Amino acid sequence: MAKVEVRCPYCGTNEIVKYGKEKTGVQRYKCMNKECCRKIFQLEYVIVDPIRQ
Repeated sequence: MAKVEVRCPYCGTNEIVKYGKEKTGVQRYKCMNKECCRKIFQLEYVIVDPIRQ
């Protein structure tokens, strides 16, 4: 199992807490940085094919 460090895509902080799930089951996260303009987000994964790089 891989461990992924979660960072806010808007301000870059790692002050993140889990914030429930969407109806589809996708995990939501909340940025705890008071200066961040957007607070709730979902991770977007990019699949990288090492053979084609």
